[in-house]
Amino acid sequence: MNKHTLVAVAACAVAFGGVAQAHTMQFELNHHAGQEARVASDEARGRLSPASDGMVHAQAALVERVEADALMANNVASLRQLEYAERDLDRAIGRAEHPQQHVAALDRMHARVADAREAEQQRWIATEYRHGKLDRDQTAGLERDQATIDTRGAALEQRGHESVDEALRVQHLQDVQDWAIRTGHPQA
Repeated sequence: MNKHTLVAVAACAVAFGGVAQAHTMQFELNHHAGQEARVASDEARGRLSPASDGMVHAQAALVERVEADALMANNVASLRQLEYAERDLDRAIGRAEHPQQHVAALDRMHARVADAREAEQQRWIATEYRHGKLDRDQTAGLERDQATIDTRGAALEQRGHESVDEALRVQHLQDVQDWAIRTGHPQA
């Protein structure tokens, strides 16, 4: 092969590698959206206690931070870390699934609504990324914002109850996140 052919083959390999990696990132975003939907479904069916739900959301916040880092790094090692974090979240969800104990009806209702919204937001992020409406930087910022919201919600859930003001603060953060996803403007 001559020099020009080798350069063309190398350029194709690099381009293909970027496409394959982008496909993998899309797969990971979709996988995390599915995990959030599973948590929302478990919460709606009463299979998660507030303490275990809080632990699951803390792990989900970690996944979202790793997702943001993987989007920014855009390399195989960061994707591998993301795969491990998502696997750990799958395990945490599996351990947390059990019948719910006595919990205040208001706390359960708010947890169900918050979980459903978060699952929908993760699905929106994955869809907007897939359709090219969000670039890597925007998606990474949105994932960091999701992690912040998850961390706040997890702390409230692990405590076992929340006040109306705390619930409204989390709801406001989710309202702002809805807008940020739809417009491509992360809060951070």
